[in-house]
Amino acid sequence: STGAIPVGMFGANDSSMVQAQDLDRAREHLAACSHDPAGMDIEISWIAEVPLEERFALLFQSNLADVGVKSHIRKLPWALFAEQVSKPENTPHISQLFVNAVTGDPDTLLYGMYHSSTPGTWQSPEYLNDAMVDEYLEAGRNAPTPDARQEAYSMLNARLMEIAPTIYSYDRQSVFAASDRVKAPALSDPAHAFGLDGMGFSFRLMEVADD
Repeated sequence: STGAIPVGMFGANDSSMVQAQDLDRAREHLAACSHDPAGMDIEISWIAEVPLEERFALLFQSNLADVGVKSHIRKLPWALFAEQVSKPENTPHISQLFVNAVTGDPDTLLYGMYHSSTPGTWQSPEYLNDAMVDEYLEAGRNAPTPDARQEAYSMLNARLMEIAPTIYSYDRQSVFAASDRVKAPALSDPAHAFGLDGMGFSFRLMEVADD
């Protein structure tokens, strides 16, 4: 990941700006923190229906231990997780989520996550309430030109990286194998692509050649 906005969308950082782990910097931040790390016990949740998330939880627990922070892991069924995040006092400190911009636009990805009017859903367990974030989200949604939207979302990206309500671990990279006999212009040619996630997989848009 290069930031809060995936590469290719309005406001995204350059693809060369990939984030990297820096434990020394993390220790510096903790040393300057007003809360004693020795007194912390971070709850890391993972969704029971997605077993892969347990590995991520264990990895994150190991990372926290490397900087002297205690943590515990909790397995939550999706329904229970969605119920718990509806109240801040029940929300785990760390939640693992895969989110996607259904239309390829940062508004559909970030407004429901971070605008102060939308807390307490599975998509917004951060309970963020930041006036600057609200301002940039509304500017990006209402801006009249692509350039103005680019500017608004660039500012939003920078602000989210500054206050860090979320760890932006990775952007999805999907690879699909297909026979040479199959032609799918909506997947292979940007001129025929759709802005809706998955729309390019419609069979009516594909061609299958004879041997």
